[in-house]
Amino acid sequence: MRLPLVLLTVPLLMIGHPAKADRDEKRLERIAEKLEKLTPEHFQESATVSGDDLDTLVTISTREGFRHRGGFSDRYRTDSFVRAFVSRETGETSFQIYATITYGRDWRNYRRVNFATAGGPRSADLDLIGSDANCEYSTCVLTETVGFTVDEETLRTIAADGSNPWRFRFYANSGDDWTELMSRAELAGALAAVDEYRDTLQND
Repeated sequence: MRLPLVLLTVPLLMIGHPAKADRDEKRLERIAEKLEKLTPEHFQESATVSGDDLDTLVTISTREGFRHRGGFSDRYRTDSFVRAFVSRETGETSFQIYATITYGRDWRNYRRVNFATAGGPRSADLDLIGSDANCEYSTCVLTETVGFTVDEETLRTIAADGSNPWRFRFYANSGDDWTELMSRAELAGALAAVDEYRDTLQND
């Protein structure tokens, strides 16, 4: 009997393993290797701009710049990127790190994040943007969508602070913490895309 693909993949997402820490570390190493090859120009050029004449804010997103879909044995599947919300009237901009975290079994309820800066780690509350449970089969696959705000000055400092990936850690009420990586080139590309859009506002 040949099982549907989703039935084969779900248990692998859920099952614990004595070497799970090693697998997580190798996952981060694979992501870091891919991030090293990306440039600010890549993220600036692939950034999307959305909003029409009825919107007071324009959204600039780096989602299409890099997406890591993960492997069958990953305990987590995550996707994180930058969203910038730019006022059409003033050019004032707020920046959000947006992330989806997919895992199995029970809700973890991610509510806090620490992120690295040159002056040491900073903490921020996570905004719960959405959640989804796929319980079509014997085990549920759960997704939390969260975001946190970083001010522009801090983001520019982080983007310019070396070539190694930027690290931030999500803390869950369940105790299942998770460290995520993002290319500093992605931050620099997002900022360049915002600067480019704000220049068009000044020229109108």
